[in-house]
Amino acid sequence: MKFDVESISTVKKKINIVFPGEKVGEKIDKAYNRLRKTVKIDGFRPGKAPRSLLEKRYKDRVLGEVLDDILKESYPEIIAKEGLEPVAYPDFGGEEIQEGEDFAFSLSVDVRPDIEPRDYEGIALNKEDTAISDEDVAGELEKLQKNFAAFSDVEGRGIEKGDVVTFDFEGFIDGEPIENGKAENSNLEIGSGQFIPGFEEGMVGMGKGESGDVKAAFPDDYHAKELAGKEALFKVTIKEVKKAELPDLDDEFAKDVGDYDSLDALKERISTDLKAAREEESKRKLHKDLVDAIIKENAIEVPESMVKRQAQYKADETRKQMTSYGMPKEEIERNISSMADAIMGDAERQVKSGLLLEAIAEKEGIAVEEEDIDKYFAAMAEKSGRPLDEIRKYFGDKRDYVTTTVLDNKILDYLLEKAKIS
Repeated sequence: MKFDVESISTVKKKINIVFPGEKVGEKIDKAYNRLRKTVKIDGFRPGKAPRSLLEKRYKDRVLGEVLDDILKESYPEIIAKEGLEPVAYPDFGGEEIQEGEDFAFSLSVDVRPDIEPRDYEGIALNKEDTAISDEDVAGELEKLQKNFAAFSDVEGRGIEKGDVVTFDFEGFIDGEPIENGKAENSNLEIGSGQFIPGFEEGMVGMGKGESGDVKAAFPDDYHAKELAGKEALFKVTIKEVKKAELPDLDDEFAKDVGDYDSLDALKERISTDLKAAREEESKRKLHKDLVDAIIKENAIEVPESMVKRQAQYKADETRKQMTSYGMPKEEIERNISSMADAIMGDAERQVKSGLLLEAIAEKEGIAVEEEDIDKYFAAMAEKSGRPLDEIRKYFGDKRDYVTTTVLDNKILDYLLEKAKIS
């Protein structure tokens, strides 16, 4: 076998192969001999069918088996000799195999790039303020009040901000019904901003049992592009109006919320939880900024197949999430289509990030130890409030995911220690 390797780019190679005609013939003979022992042809005893008849009926099948055999023999040998690291199956190029002739073909393959990372230490980063104010705590207390609110029917007045309304609606644009723009028994807190601008405001003043028209406009960046920026008319029927009666913020309220002796104890827990969440979010942003800086300083090519694979994974995850929200299939596919460029961009960034972090880990000798895995599981158990054994069992068949996650975090924490954070 003769071969040479063309470098199409740093991440794509073309392997040109010439497989000798003598060996091609041997493989074809063996394939027909195997076939003769297994097929049944009327008029012939098992294993006695003539080669000419087998060729007439099974030539394509045999040549396919021979091609597969040649690839299995040649490809791993070449990859090993050249020290290539394929990241996807190769694309085949060549003519049909001819018995007795040398078989010339090519294999185009995406390979992992050889990266020498640089300028990843001493990166300047800005850390967001994570201090918790009295206003932050008050805001969380207000949310808890709403969660524990009692509701009573509103009589003798129209809808006001803060009321919870049950209603039917149907939307129209230029007199035409909006696809999937109709619902019954929807619930909405007026002033919560859950609906498009103008909708909730348009319901203020309407009363129970009343029907009317509400004008509203879809935002320019609305996820369904066919609706973005358009004016709409909604025919609305009010079925119920309830007002929230908030509990007093006192020690009794704290005891109702959870295992707290006093309102001050509840406030302290809220402050602690907010601080932890803000610190975690701050660290995530530092990690993102750090990765963005490293990608900027290290211009690398990435294999197209890796990006497409990551983009497909992200699209599938988005589909699952939208499906869980009850979104119709047609609308999901429209949304996925409109997000295609963003999904591909995110996928390319993730692939670049993964390759660069792996290269830095190798250069700095950073690896995942068993104690790192143990710490990860312990942190997951504490965060989720679930037993450690249950966490270990859940991740039992996800070892590669856990290892990759722990390694990425370990590398990023190492780089944060080297960064200039202000």
